[in-house]
Amino acid sequence: DIAEDIKHQLLERIKGSPWFDLQVDESTDGINMAMALSLPKNTTGVEIFRVLDEYVSSKLNWKFCVGDCTDEAAAMTGRLSGPTTRIKAVAIECKSTYCIIHCEMLASRKLSPEINDTLRVVVRVVNHIKVNALTV
Repeated sequence: DIAEDIKHQLLERIKGSPWFDLQVDESTDGINMAMALSLPKNTTGVEIFRVLDEYVSSKLNWKFCVGDCTDEAAAMTGRLSGPTTRIKAVAIECKSTYCIIHCEMLASRKLSPEINDTLRVVVRVVNHIKVNALTV
């Protein structure tokens, strides 16, 4: 109920703006969810955009989408069928950016083993909390 109320409040605020942007990540992190949208286990760019389009078209207006932030994975940025390409086709003003969290993750691979081990523990804890947060 709380999640539905928050989603409703967020959509009302977006509609009042009306500009919005999207943070899109095709990974399922073991819970088969990306924000509020269920995705199949093996996602393609076409499938990601189909699910996203169904949601956005039913709640918002694509012409007010001004930003799209992804991890730049091939499934996201495919020149012909990636969601970024398809979003730009329906949202002319949309500009794409690269998610900084993924840059930090890549940079962390060059850290000392001690710091890298600590970061791995933190990531496991955060993922555990994300997966089990509502199963009290």
